[in-house]
Amino acid sequence: MPFLLFKDDTRTYLDTLSEDKGLVFGSSFDCDIVSDSKGVISRHCVFIKKGPDTCIKVLSRKNRFKINGNDIEEEYILHHADKILIGEELIEYLEKESGEISSEDRRDNIKLKIHRLLIERINLKKLQKSDEELSKKAKEAIKALLDEFEVEIAGLCTKEELFKEIVDEAIGLGALEQFLSDKDVTEIMVKNSKNIYVERKGKLTLSDKKFLNDEQLMG
Repeated sequence: MPFLLFKDDTRTYLDTLSEDKGLVFGSSFDCDIVSDSKGVISRHCVFIKKGPDTCIKVLSRKNRFKINGNDIEEEYILHHADKILIGEELIEYLEKESGEISSEDRRDNIKLKIHRLLIERINLKKLQKSDEELSKKAKEAIKALLDEFEVEIAGLCTKEELFKEIVDEAIGLGALEQFLSDKDVTEIMVKNSKNIYVERKGKLTLSDKKFLNDEQLMG
């Protein structure tokens, strides 16, 4: 399935595109794909479907961008491995990749993008469990971000499920939160961000929980 690959390795999948429903790219928080890169304006361009083709279209003659180094002033049909430069935001358009991307990986990718946007909007380092006001602001921001990512979330899970996971990761103990409230868990051993072991009834097993990355594990 086609997707956009950003320089931080996050992806935006384009399988929900149609001729009636596109994804707007810009710096405004109400865009489907939000970028704070220099040179990106509030509503810069839109990704849309035209028959079998995926296209990128400017929303104003002033909102130019480059494809493979060439200036585009109106509309362009995207091809596999095209390099898109919007302001200083470099994006690669890919129609396929080696290996199948699982739903879990897509879900983690969405959470990673939301975490990064949340850090930009709220200083998570200042959040304390006892600070109800900051926690409230973080939860409100997470809800707003989930609304922004509604198209990407569709079919993967509910917004309520992602909300709980992201809140736990942002202002709680992330992957460990569930185990700390489980009375049957007598020990938790974290080897790295991808390998968390739990002990139940004297038996140590590898859990299916993980941190998004090593940075999140280190807190």
